[in-house]
Amino acid sequence: FTTENMADPHDETGERVGYWHHDAQAGSGAVRSNVRDLAILMRAELEAAPGSAMALTQELQAAPKSKDGAVEKMGLGWVIGFGDLPNARWHNGATGGFCSFVAFDRETRTAVVMLSNTYFSADEMSVRILRALQGKKESVSLKKVVTVKEDTLASYVGRYQISPTFGFEITFEKNRLWVQATNQDKFPLWASSRNTFELHIAEATIEFTPDGNAILHQDGDKVAKRVPR
Repeated sequence: FTTENMADPHDETGERVGYWHHDAQAGSGAVRSNVRDLAILMRAELEAAPGSAMALTQELQAAPKSKDGAVEKMGLGWVIGFGDLPNARWHNGATGGFCSFVAFDRETRTAVVMLSNTYFSADEMSVRILRALQGKKESVSLKKVVTVKEDTLASYVGRYQISPTFGFEITFEKNRLWVQATNQDKFPLWASSRNTFELHIAEATIEFTPDGNAILHQDGDKVAKRVPR
């Protein structure tokens, strides 16, 4: 195993982490590549001759149902369809400190490759780019992160209640704020302004208000009252 010409991996907070070393499960996560090589693969998938082995891997092989009844169409190694992109073939992956996503659509002859050396899903941004390439109305931009003083961050630490059964707790660890909602895991927050923080794993923003409370912007605006810890 050599790390020559490899990007350094980072966790969800942006901290440098170690490389994963695979043994028995090497086939599931030890493949290393780059954007240039994967772009060659995408071109080959787009130009695969009808009836060829490569084209056959893109065909529907199974359509299992999830517990909620949703159908997930599968080819050989490819997931078929993504939201309003029914003809897209895609696959994603992640190991500690890295995430990846590739997708192509033979109907529109578009493809996208995204490799990230941070443990954040590359799915959302990749799909937005693919939609934009297909002429769909889409916003593609990097999220802005600003630096906030530690004493300001510390002032936001506490418990916030939205309803009798749901709320979230804000903590200050590793020089950043973290949020943990009721019955959920803890995730880092990223400052977009002095009092507004984004949750990158979901379309959610927490705004801390001058009265000491907060507003959760997710599927509407929800006031979160600060309560004793």
